[in-house]
Amino acid sequence: QVTEVFLRTLSSQNRRVQVASCSAFGHVVDAAGDLMAPYLENVFQALAPALSAYHGRSLVLLLQLFGNIADCCGPAIAEEMLPVIYMPPILQLWNKLATENPEHRTLLPLMESVASIAMTSGMSFQPYALECFDNAMAIIEAVQLVLTTSGETIENEEDADPIVCAADLLDGLVEGTTNNFPSLLASSQRYGQHFFSV
Repeated sequence: QVTEVFLRTLSSQNRRVQVASCSAFGHVVDAAGDLMAPYLENVFQALAPALSAYHGRSLVLLLQLFGNIADCCGPAIAEEMLPVIYMPPILQLWNKLATENPEHRTLLPLMESVASIAMTSGMSFQPYALECFDNAMAIIEAVQLVLTTSGETIENEEDADPIVCAADLLDGLVEGTTNNFPSLLASSQRYGQHFFSV
């Protein structure tokens, strides 16, 4: 019943309610751990639409909530058709933000959450692994290009954040796909050759 109450508040248009709901539900997930597993379908069905409705801090907390659920509930997040509920809208948001600005700060919690999801899901993440790999590599490439063309260097940790988060995601893919990671590299038309030529 507590879960149902929080899930209903997620659809609120009020930014303060959105922030409070995500924060409070995060505490519920922390406390419940893998006991949340039977309710994950309802949880993800409530969270997924919010990815296209939330903005600013609300969206950041929502993305962190996805990662938190992955960390607390484990492989249960990848059972049956659950990834089909949440991964397509996450990838759609990623592509939208990256198109607007590859250094968009919201991409940082997004990549951190996807890293947790990939690591936890294991081979069940395979259908989304290539797109996430290409997207993470594109972030690193775009940031390096900006630095090269502007003649600037990374002088503080904040400037390096997009590269660090993208690298963490790549690490999550390596851990999640394990022995299949070389095949993932080979299937990347844009970046695979760079790795195999080293």
